[in-house]
Amino acid sequence: MSKNFLFPDLQMFAQGEGEVSPEAGEEITAVAERQDSEVKEDISDASAPESETAVDDEQLRKAEFERMIKEEYKDLFTQKTQSIINKRFKQTKQLEQRLGEIEPLVDLLALRYGEDSSDIGKIISAAEQDEAYLEQEAQSKGMSVEQLKYVKQLERENEDFRRAVEERQRIEYADAVYADWMAQAEQTAQEYPDFDLAQESENESFTTLLKAGIPVKTAYEVIHNKQIISSAVEQAKQAVLNDVKASSQRPSDSRVSAAGIVGKKDISALTASDMDEIERRVLRGERITF
Repeated sequence: MSKNFLFPDLQMFAQGEGEVSPEAGEEITAVAERQDSEVKEDISDASAPESETAVDDEQLRKAEFERMIKEEYKDLFTQKTQSIINKRFKQTKQLEQRLGEIEPLVDLLALRYGEDSSDIGKIISAAEQDEAYLEQEAQSKGMSVEQLKYVKQLERENEDFRRAVEERQRIEYADAVYADWMAQAEQTAQEYPDFDLAQESENESFTTLLKAGIPVKTAYEVIHNKQIISSAVEQAKQAVLNDVKASSQRPSDSRVSAAGIVGKKDISALTASDMDEIERRVLRGERITF
């Protein structure tokens, strides 16, 4: 299972997201209906005389999938799709906010150098060629403007390299965290068969616990504490009932002396009533001795 499906961003997921309007849900349904119509047409085409005996399995699977998301799983499909769209909306809003903060600076630089604010490359090139703002700094450091430019270029390259290293480390860390979660999820599923990491990842409380370093199993037990306790109680009750039932059906292994029951040691002295009593006890599992 892809970590991009469960956790699109290990640093950002489960931190809240925007809402999708009802119109978006209706659009999703409309798309599903159009896809269903297209798949049916594909299947109809596949039913030509040369393939009457076997319709392509992949087309059948697609048709069944489209039917399911239109009918019994329509609500779940819409909910899942909306969740994905919400996350994309959140990331887009964050980018728009960042661009909005930078835009005034870009406009100011574009105005200074007489460049189009939409051409970032030309603005950067013009700034790099502008020696006016470098002269005072170069003089204070006892070097020429060209030397200062070279130093600043090295600083930018070092900063770019540092960022690249940090990004690689972040990705490696995220991969390690994901692999650990998946390993824990397999162990948790062995103890709790109903556990589903994909389903739990939709729960913000669960993912918040994971991000705080709480083990997968512990997080699941915290979230589903009541259900787990209730299930354990029911299992304990059933175990007791099964034990009682088994005990009641188990034959007794105790040996009972017939002499002690009927007051006679000689079997020839037993009456019909004595024999009936012995028979009843034998049927209950008792062993009669004289």
